[in-house]
Amino acid sequence: MRDHKKDEHKDAGHEMAFRPAKDISRKVKADFVHMTELHESKKNKRDAEGNVITEPQNFKVSPVKKG
Repeated sequence: MRDHKKDEHKDAGHEMAFRPAKDISRKVKADFVHMTELHESKKNKRDAEGNVITEPQNFKVSPVKKG
């Protein structure tokens, strides 16, 4: 394990510990206005009696090969 000295910077010839000159904080401004008009419609998957309506399959695959 490395030993750490508290005032090691003084041994290197510096009077004070390192501090950055200044902190630049910039505000981020988008080039366009945020669009919030997302319209999600929920499909009704039940008929008038309350039974679930099934839809046709999206895609069909072949069975797993044997051997």
